[in-house]
Amino acid sequence: MEAWEAFGWRLDTLLFAVVAIIGLVLLVGMLFLGDAFDFFESSFDADGALPSFLNAQMLVGTITAIASVGWLGGAIFELDLLPTLLIAAAVGLPIGGFLGWLSAVFRKSEAGVPVTGGDAAGAVGRITLPIRGNSTGRVQVTLEGRTLMLAAMASDRAGGATEFEVGDIVRIEQVTAGVAAVVPFTAREVGGAVAK
Repeated sequence: MEAWEAFGWRLDTLLFAVVAIIGLVLLVGMLFLGDAFDFFESSFDADGALPSFLNAQMLVGTITAIASVGWLGGAIFELDLLPTLLIAAAVGLPIGGFLGWLSAVFRKSEAGVPVTGGDAAGAVGRITLPIRGNSTGRVQVTLEGRTLMLAAMASDRAGGATEFEVGDIVRIEQVTAGVAAVVPFTAREVGGAVAK
């Protein structure tokens, strides 16, 4: 066994295996626990400005496919690193593109009209990442049955409130370049329900 081998595999093959397994776990998590992984979606496309195929599932799927082919190339076929990388990229990129297209098809079928961050103006949400001074936090809002996570900052009209803690209820004044300007939400009647 050479110095750069572990468990009978070269270190590059072992690295491919670890990345492939982590990617597979993330993909399964995205499939079964979609809402728990919503932060991936908003991180890449908070205001709908990116192409619909560029999403978390496509990126994780591409990396997982490349790593899986690299793992097979190194472990089973015992290819050198360069041919393994070339074959892995040639196979993984089309698979990632297919996953991105498939994800876009499923997302379009979930709702007749796509919901973007711009639709959130006037909505009430909950802070999930604190806002302190001029820092950017995160707000979660549900629109048309879909949960969106948006970057958030205190609005100029926040009445002096520049700090919001996790769990605070806020109203989104406007969304500009994917960042929601929020103000404190006071208890009042909203569509038959009282929010705190």
